[in-house]
Amino acid sequence: MWIGNAIAFGASSGIGGGLLPPVATAATGIGETSFTANWDAYAGASYYLLDVSESSNFSTFVYENQQVNAPSTSYVVIGLSPNTTYYYRIRANVGASPFNITEWQNVNIQWQLITETYN
Repeated sequence: MWIGNAIAFGASSGIGGGLLPPVATAATGIGETSFTANWDAYAGASYYLLDVSESSNFSTFVYENQQVNAPSTSYVVIGLSPNTTYYYRIRANVGASPFNITEWQNVNIQWQLITETYN
């Protein structure tokens, strides 16, 4: 049986237009090779950009700038490796300008393999 947990932590500085980020919430539906990334709706967002990485500093990507159109506030991330820690971050595009991008909000996803023996 696979179990996992998700821990949300504060926004990182870096890429962004100086706007506060959407609030990322804990992942749900954590399975062997997938999870659902979640976040709160951001007022005025036209779309969200989702990154998923095995690196906490996002130096490499499993998903990069995956566009999720508002009003959706979740995305099913698939094709992941078991027993791997993943990080996701979310930002929002506000209004019509592609330059109105918020800062990132990060979430840490951790998997744990639980084995069960049946007699």
